[in-house]
Amino acid sequence: MLDDPALRDRVDPSGFWRLIAGLPRHARAARALGRDCPLPADFGRPRRVVILAMGGSAIGGDVVATVTEHLGSIPAEVVRDYAAPPVGEGALLVACSFSGDTEEVISAFSAQLGGPGMRLALTTGGPLATIAEAHEVPLITYDFDGPPRTALGYSVLPLLEVLRRLSAVTLDDHTIERALHALERCAESWGPQQPTPSNAAKQIALRLSDRLPYIVGGDVLAVAARRWAGQLAENAKQWAFAGALPEADHNTIVALERRQEASGALHAVLLDGPAMDARNRRRAQLTARELDAAGVEHEIVAIEAPDPLGAVLEACQLGDWVSYYVALLHGVDPLPTPILDRVKAAMADGAGE
Repeated sequence: MLDDPALRDRVDPSGFWRLIAGLPRHARAARALGRDCPLPADFGRPRRVVILAMGGSAIGGDVVATVTEHLGSIPAEVVRDYAAPPVGEGALLVACSFSGDTEEVISAFSAQLGGPGMRLALTTGGPLATIAEAHEVPLITYDFDGPPRTALGYSVLPLLEVLRRLSAVTLDDHTIERALHALERCAESWGPQQPTPSNAAKQIALRLSDRLPYIVGGDVLAVAARRWAGQLAENAKQWAFAGALPEADHNTIVALERRQEASGALHAVLLDGPAMDARNRRRAQLTARELDAAGVEHEIVAIEAPDPLGAVLEACQLGDWVSYYVALLHGVDPLPTPILDRVKAAMADGAGE
């Protein structure tokens, strides 16, 4: 089924798959934005990075925070709420909103304008851009014709380049280029033109389409597990859950002790690769052993990139393709998200209540 162009054209009339395949190109353009944007003379190496974001922008922030924590020496976090903790002197507070109209980001950012520390905004425009310009906050803007969840390159690369310039993360050009070249190979290996027998993304999608996916990643790949779950929900309109090692081995795995009817519906995907801590790689193997003993369907998916940035981007790209193919198998258009639109509209209507 997944090799049938007629199915793809019928279910995906907008050509959503091209947005997934375009990640390497988007990432290169986004990287240039972060490399070339002007920064104030008083911007220096931050003591802490706090990223305000929601949804597709937030998962990009998670990637940045993950890479920063593994390749830098400063704490980084993502805040998904209407308020952020006080950041103090030397901190970098970044507002990331694809539309520039994300109410949680606007609220948290506005409350801390004029306070100590550095400020930065990343958006396509909207009220966030207006606020940034009015308060002389450095602003990175971009154009993108697609939903926020397909703009991962623009939510990751500009900020990483800024952090490189501020000596907050040790990441050389060779490592970034290697990651982007790998993404180009991924698009060829997992794209629609690659037939199912030699396409890992299509094969995984076939195993997940009628199951309840539980995606698990350790340390650098924990963010990729969250990305898989989010993309399966938004693109394929399918429930999915994410877990992280080692934490999952301290609680969630205990549910395997009692055989339950729901366990028969599960299919666990354990992300594994050389970029992970060796102890978490062993945990993935041991977790797979326990899943097997409990009779829960599972598989270990190898992420080949050896460095944090490459591994996270590769794992996220694989999850994007898997979610796309699951959408095709369900016969649902991956582009629209009517429930999200409904909730956003209702929140906007009740803003003055």
